Amino acid sequence: MNKTSRILTLFVRLLNGDIVNKKDLSKSASIGEKSIQRDINDINNFFYESNYWNNKNTKIVYSRSLKGYKLLNK
Repeated sequence: MNKTSRILTLFVRLLNGDIVNKKDLSKSASIGEKSIQRDINDINNFFYESNYWNNKNTKIVYSRSLKGYKLLNK
């Protein structure tokens, strides 16, 4: 899976309310967990820099209780 497809897949899963586990996603994409973390950081940077998303305080956060990443949109 190339980086663009990976980021879009991650973004859509989060928008749909899915909990994203780095380990599971890295296995399915055949890449390292650090690459998934960079993708999450890239999406969070996009949210921060975008007037539309930043106004909604949107960000990806880790939930220990859910053992994965989720999208917060206040």
